[in-house]
Amino acid sequence: MEKQSQFEIRDPQYSELETFKNKSLLAEIVKHISSIQSEQRRQILDAMCGTGIVGDDILNKLDCDVYYSDASPKMIATLDEKAAEKVIQADVTNMPFEANTFHGITCRAGLNNLKQEQYLRAISELIRVLKKDGILVIQDAIPDEENLHEIFNKIELIVAKLDGRNDDPYIATIDELRDYINQSGAKIETHSTQYILANFHERFKAKGIENPDFTELIELLRNQNALKFIIKNDELVLLIPVVTMVVRKSR
Repeated sequence: MEKQSQFEIRDPQYSELETFKNKSLLAEIVKHISSIQSEQRRQILDAMCGTGIVGDDILNKLDCDVYYSDASPKMIATLDEKAAEKVIQADVTNMPFEANTFHGITCRAGLNNLKQEQYLRAISELIRVLKKDGILVIQDAIPDEENLHEIFNKIELIVAKLDGRNDDPYIATIDELRDYINQSGAKIETHSTQYILANFHERFKAKGIENPDFTELIELLRNQNALKFIIKNDELVLLIPVVTMVVRKSR
């Protein structure tokens, strides 16, 4: 079977996992977007939107216009009930929007799908289409320690192999993201961390993989102490740190 990229293999069902609907994490994003002050009607972009869970939550709670963009045709297809002009299939490294378009942008569980060499371009594009003094809210599994960074990326390599993918996703550290953000003319204002339980059996099932062989992954986890995990009833569950980062465009 020909290997596919991350954006091709994921089924929309993957975005419907409970971890992506975590009320506390969604509330954190809405809180920051609600703080945006503008005399105009606020224009918000849900970038790398998947099935639009974040954008829909903002739209249901705030008075604003929400646009959705994602590189995956499968994900975009789930948004066919929305106004066509507000749903855009687009690569985050090459956004089809004019500069200074949005008052706020969200990017949740998206950047970790990128290769290391794509990060600066993606961050630069998100900042480019953000209005001056607008905010970008990034929410993702972001390691803040070197040993955690190493284990995260080893896990990603194993997951890619089990998926049958041909891409090479990279999880950046907070310091790496800060550097990319500074180079793009913005700065991190705040960041906070919450912890969630991630059931890896459920995640693979949502990708159509019923019985993944976790032997290599479990061996890796048992030989480290940076990331907490449990194996219960033949299910593998990891305790994952999720960082919510607020970025302000400064020029």
